[in-house]
Amino acid sequence: MSEQEIVYSDYYNDDEFEYRHVILPKDRVHKVPKDRLLHESEWRGIGVRMSKGWTHYAIHPPELHILLFKRLRNFGKLPVHVQESFMKASEESIKCRNIQQERGKGGWP
Repeated sequence: MSEQEIVYSDYYNDDEFEYRHVILPKDRVHKVPKDRLLHESEWRGIGVRMSKGWTHYAIHPPELHILLFKRLRNFGKLPVHVQESFMKASEESIKCRNIQQERGKGGWP
């Protein structure tokens, strides 16, 4: 892996979601907050490029250079209103989890 290269995992899934992880090069790790989830505009801002529907859902403190993402299975085949509802709910969930973490009541799975 070159210093500038972002590595994207294959997809893996369960009954509800598909997942993937992204490995950032060491020169971008300083841009990742250690204590909160990233909104879509933030992870796109550090160079992560993925299709619509992905949300940053967990932090694994020993490996902050690995970002964990999920989205509904078959997201692209869902009606647009369902996609939009999921994205809005995901953003609200990130806000709530970040507030809980700031108050010391949250943990990262």
